[in-house]
Amino acid sequence: MVADILDNAQFFLYDIEELTLNNVIERVEVDISLNKFGEILKETYYPDESKRVVIYDLPALFLPYFSFTDISGIPESTFCSALKATIHAKDSSGELNLNVTVYYSRKMVGGAVGDNVILNRYKTVATASGREEFFSFYATDGIQVRLGVAYLQNGMAKYTVKNFTTTGMLGPVCLRVSPKRVSLFAGIVEESILYYIVTSTTAAGASDQVKYVMDRRNYRRQTTFLYYNCFGLPETITMLGLQTEEPELESETVRLLQREKQINVKLTDSRTVNSGYMQPDKYDSLMDMLESPDIRLLEDGRNIPVVITDIDFSHQRIGNERISVSLTFRPAIRPSGRFVRTNPLKGRIFDQTFDYTFD
Repeated sequence: MVADILDNAQFFLYDIEELTLNNVIERVEVDISLNKFGEILKETYYPDESKRVVIYDLPALFLPYFSFTDISGIPESTFCSALKATIHAKDSSGELNLNVTVYYSRKMVGGAVGDNVILNRYKTVATASGREEFFSFYATDGIQVRLGVAYLQNGMAKYTVKNFTTTGMLGPVCLRVSPKRVSLFAGIVEESILYYIVTSTTAAGASDQVKYVMDRRNYRRQTTFLYYNCFGLPETITMLGLQTEEPELESETVRLLQREKQINVKLTDSRTVNSGYMQPDKYDSLMDMLESPDIRLLEDGRNIPVVITDIDFSHQRIGNERISVSLTFRPAIRPSGRFVRTNPLKGRIFDQTFDYTFD
């Protein structure tokens, strides 16, 4: 009996959707177990005329057992743990034992695990003060992650390089690289940063990078979402287009003693936001967000879980021209609002004491 998966193989979840056993005699008993969860499959299969058994839809078998780092807070660094699986197959001719490592992914990746040094879609990211950014990569023994920052000092352009600590990091990992954290890490005033580049280099010399350019333009509205990218790592996306607020009212009306009364009143803060014009890589990342198991709105210092209720992504694309799409979302918790009152006189020279002084 021979399997089409090698012992000690590593693969992303959707890169191997089925397990094929060849030269099966009579029948085969298959047992699949995970290190942390124990047995997840135990079945007996009978071969077809070519003495072959195919076990389909392996991703659906493994998917429920993946866990993700909590993003209700903003993590400085995080990883997506892999599943260690043991496949045991036995027929009348003998036994077969396979140990495999499965990494989370919602997309087909292709190639060997580790071929893709960086695990997000961007080459260049436009960022700004106050935004959150994450750098996702596949960590191997001896990997180096460097931060290069271009900034202004006394009117002169300068460039400095710092190294992130990667000791003990293995597998899919992400680092927080927001402008604020980069400023603190590099010891540079945030307002003076022009751009920064994060480069990941393996021990074998394979290298890739992402460039983060500071966008100083003023936008009427910025809507930032935090979500899990297709490798289960935190990622953000900022939509710069028009935001339309569409509150929805749900209630019941009952009649009591010839008078109508409204009960069970629920007000939902529903909004429709436009992406603004964006490049294909940002569009693909937005598509990744729609499939994220958790989506958060970062607004006014709050981290609010939301659900996407509708999308309008229809468009025509001939080449690499920029496109614009819209989506509708609402908070996933209730109540989602908060009471805020700002004192209009606070911090002014002439407050209420001005009147008392001249009495």
